[in-house]
Amino acid sequence: MLLALASAVLAASVSWATPTLAVAYSHLPCRWPSSSVKFYANTSGAHLTAFTSGASAWTGATAATLTRVTSYSSAQFYGVAAYDGNTGYDGQTTWTCNLLLQFSTVNVVLNRTYMDSYGATEKKVIAMHELGHAMGLDHSTASGYPVMASSAGNSYNHGTTTLKSDGITSTNTRY
Repeated sequence: MLLALASAVLAASVSWATPTLAVAYSHLPCRWPSSSVKFYANTSGAHLTAFTSGASAWTGATAATLTRVTSYSSAQFYGVAAYDGNTGYDGQTTWTCNLLLQFSTVNVVLNRTYMDSYGATEKKVIAMHELGHAMGLDHSTASGYPVMASSAGNSYNHGTTTLKSDGITSTNTRY
């Protein structure tokens, strides 16, 4: 009886001491070695604005800092806006990681086939989604149409224009 009571007290104290983690997010197996990440965006105009405003959203709301650099050689990952065709995707992020489970390559593509017709805010939401992948977040199952839902365009169509608390918490648990 005393052992059962001690176990219950221990279990209660462990549950109380455990921080709440973002459970609606899945992380990719890789992450950056630090919270400060530099990217090169090989684009201009509205698509460059989407990259920079998307990066500013993550930087302003999380422990991560995404900084655009003007030299490919000083960047840790690469972004481009290109005519990727009728793929069904507004954007796509591909990555590889090394044996330490750190990103070794990350490439973000904003698909101009679709995005050229979008307004500035929708472009930003798509860029925020792809940059979330570049920071190691997978798709979210959280309710409320978060940026990292499987379709950022659908989230935008339901009124999402900023990061939500679950994406912020998830990023902060990684960095």
